[in-house]
Amino acid sequence: MILNYDELLDQLHTDYNIKKALTNGTLYKVERGIYSTKSNYSNVEILKKKYPEAVFSSYSAFQILGLSNFVPRNYYLTIERNSTRIKENFVECNYAFKNVAYLGITIMKYNGIEVRVYSKERMLIELVRNKNKYSLNYYCEVIKRYRLISSTLDLGMLRKLLEKFRYGKVLYNRILVEVL
Repeated sequence: MILNYDELLDQLHTDYNIKKALTNGTLYKVERGIYSTKSNYSNVEILKKKYPEAVFSSYSAFQILGLSNFVPRNYYLTIERNSTRIKENFVECNYAFKNVAYLGITIMKYNGIEVRVYSKERMLIELVRNKNKYSLNYYCEVIKRYRLISSTLDLGMLRKLLEKFRYGKVLYNRILVEVL
């Protein structure tokens, strides 16, 4: 379990008890202000604790949603433009406008950890919107997977999400041609 310093103080009550737990080996310091009760911890747990508003997106979201077999080297997260900047070596961050940053979020289990990730419908929009950011092979792989699950997509939700985006009608027409 990953805890920040304030949560640790609530449990152990004093700085002395925290230091004692660290020396006993019942607590491990991950980085400044972040502690773990296990010696082996996941970067996903740390990201979730440090940046609770962040949403897994892009390559990470496609992998979590089962739409790609590609395992990205870094984690891809999206946060609001005026949020605290994420300065991690293993994170690629996308900064989005407030009106679209938190649309279409769902909670999923990833390696036993509940994470915030964009829904399949939102990621379809992102895939079509940012077609040039992905290699052609990757784009085609994900589009093929979407074609296989097209009957499970919530078209009502897709339309509602597209209303919030600039050029939503153009994106919808492109989705109809390529996927549905």
